[in-house]
Amino acid sequence: MTIRRRSLRRLTLLLSLVGALLVVAAPASASDITSNSAAGFLQSTTPAGTRSFAFAVHSGGGGVAGTAFVNNPNTGLTFTLSLRCFSRQGNEAIIGGVVTAANNPTILGWSYVFGIEDNPDIVTFTLTDGDTSPTLTCDNALSAAGEPTLDSFVHDFTPPSVIQEAVTMFPSG
Repeated sequence: MTIRRRSLRRLTLLLSLVGALLVVAAPASASDITSNSAAGFLQSTTPAGTRSFAFAVHSGGGGVAGTAFVNNPNTGLTFTLSLRCFSRQGNEAIIGGVVTAANNPTILGWSYVFGIEDNPDIVTFTLTDGDTSPTLTCDNALSAAGEPTLDSFVHDFTPPSVIQEAVTMFPSG
């Protein structure tokens, strides 16, 4: 199987995952105009292979629900996040969660936070608390990263060698 065909299969799998996550994260009611949702995916090249990331998140009614999936060939890690925070400003947002499943059990419970932008579509994914404290959240991510604004956080951490990425937020920002 050629590399191109494998990449296409991975992309198809990621798009299927995002579609399934959108159904799970969709608002309970179309009339819930106070809700926000976002979904997206990213593929970037790394020295070890193609890094893949997909997410879907929804906030409304006082809570946040969502899931993200990460495959990072540089670290050998594949894991799932239960998304617990979604802080949005216009067309940019910080989203965060906790590792709930992983091929390396030592990272279970670690917090991760990433930034997104819709139009132009940008996904970041580099900030984790690892096994240190305090626990990383949407509220303390900017200070933990040493970033003054959400905009600088999104643009300073954009992965190199992006193959494809897409982000959609509703309502549009």
